[in-house]
Amino acid sequence: MRIYLGKKPFSFLILLLLVFVSANTTADALEDAKDLFYKKNYAKAKPLFYQSKACCEGEALYFLARITEQEHAPNSQSNALKLYRDSAGKGYGASMSALANKYASGDGVEVSLLKATDWSRRAKEAERQKTIVDIITFDDEQAPVETWKFKAKQGDVEAMYRLARIYDDGILDTHNVSLAAQYYQQAANLGHAESQFMIGYFYCRGIGVSKDINKANQWITAYKTDLSCH
Repeated sequence: MRIYLGKKPFSFLILLLLVFVSANTTADALEDAKDLFYKKNYAKAKPLFYQSKACCEGEALYFLARITEQEHAPNSQSNALKLYRDSAGKGYGASMSALANKYASGDGVEVSLLKATDWSRRAKEAERQKTIVDIITFDDEQAPVETWKFKAKQGDVEAMYRLARIYDDGILDTHNVSLAAQYYQQAANLGHAESQFMIGYFYCRGIGVSKDINKANQWITAYKTDLSCH
């Protein structure tokens, strides 16, 4: 009995093998590049990051942005900003966080707390499991959400804010922006500053509530008078 392997199936297997080898090569290049980066050998790391874009473009662009920031050449900051944006467009959370920090501090861009919040939320969406540690420090480790709900019903404004963050960030309970908005609103009504900004931001972007620029500005300016929703 003779088995005939046609050219097309055999060529396809060779192609798959080449793709697999190429993917492994670029992934290895990324790890080598990161090792060189953390040793501050940017000159050798840079071409390897470009090589590794084939497998891991978002991550490679992020590190290229960080290298570009260190070069202190003309337009290096604007070039780094573009690389961060390109990386964020590929869904890489660390670049979204970097952009959030830039808008918060005015590093190469005009300060914008709203845009900083936009990018911060996108980063959390990209990596939902990462969140701020201080909001998951509870007195009752057995049922933390129920503990904060009980405290919120007693008028504890900090409990309202923490519940809002729990539902907003999707930790310990379901990600639910409508419930987050309710708790932000309750805390804002009692003068909680961070909640005033967040419910204003929610109204500004239409998150968990209907978009309402007037209500957004009411709460955002209560938090900080020189901010507004555009």
